[in-house]
Amino acid sequence: MTEPNILLIDDETVLLESLSSFVQSLGFQATSASTGEEGLRLARTAVSKPDVIVLDLNLPDKSGYEVAQELRNHEETKKIPVVMLTCEDTQERKLEGLRSGVSEYITKPFDLDELELRLRFWLEQRSAQSQLSTEIRIGDAVLNLSSQILSNDTQQVSLTSTELRLLEAFRKNPSRPVSKAELMNSIWSDKQVTPKNIDRMVSLLRKKTEQFGVKVLTIYGRGYQLVTPEEKAS
Repeated sequence: MTEPNILLIDDETVLLESLSSFVQSLGFQATSASTGEEGLRLARTAVSKPDVIVLDLNLPDKSGYEVAQELRNHEETKKIPVVMLTCEDTQERKLEGLRSGVSEYITKPFDLDELELRLRFWLEQRSAQSQLSTEIRIGDAVLNLSSQILSNDTQQVSLTSTELRLLEAFRKNPSRPVSKAELMNSIWSDKQVTPKNIDRMVSLLRKKTEQFGVKVLTIYGRGYQLVTPEEKAS
């Protein structure tokens, strides 16, 4: 199973590096951004979407409240829990944050144990939500995330864990190709894998999905993109 991904958005370099190291020591993935715009871009376009976002209130380009509001206004990010780090602890500020979509506050300075508790709490909440629906429709087929089976009314195929992660990466980025570099970083970040290995594994996945009319296209120089029967028709 893919490790939870925590997106850290803070312009204090030392704190950002410290938080990243701490998050990784918990066994989670850590993605870092030093501006609001960079954080929004990563939240929307990264292959491995964040499970929780840790957001500083005071950023150089926009406030944490603005970032939180933009996250809530975007379909792909509106359900991601946002934990805000701030030195301000007034009731007025908290209400402003809640209105903009902040899930909760942690006041600076804070203890890392407190951060760990809050991260695990929100990850459990996300896990509970995802377990409510373990089946995802892809074109005319249904993907069961628990059994790793792709099926329709007449046939079914089993996917390996790697094939499932590849398919999920493509499915979560429907409007653009996913590059080999992105796949390397999100799926095989701790292992040695070559571009040829990725080509081979995508080819194996492609043979399975094509039975359901779901194509994994190779976009020359850019990566791979999932195309379903509905998208081909349109």
